[in-house]
Amino acid sequence: MLTLNIKNDSGTDIAAGDGVLPNSLGWFALANGADIDVVIQVHDLERVEDNHSGFTVGEMLQQLKQRGIVSFDLTDIGDDEDDGSVVDHAVATAA
Repeated sequence: MLTLNIKNDSGTDIAAGDGVLPNSLGWFALANGADIDVVIQVHDLERVEDNHSGFTVGEMLQQLKQRGIVSFDLTDIGDDEDDGSVVDHAVATAA
């Protein structure tokens, strides 16, 4: 699992479901200058968001970053303890 911290750099508020963010991330509103942490799986970034465009969620976020609409950081929340989840351990190993 990864923590995706998204910050709104657009100069205006982003409303939930307004189409600015990829559909899978469009469930939250983000005021101008505010940021939010969402937990995602690695394969969420590699999934094609819109079959018409062919872009993945990761590619769409990169486009938004390059256009100055959002900035983001990804943090690996992989487990380094013996009792953690298999998924977290696999992500930590791959990172």
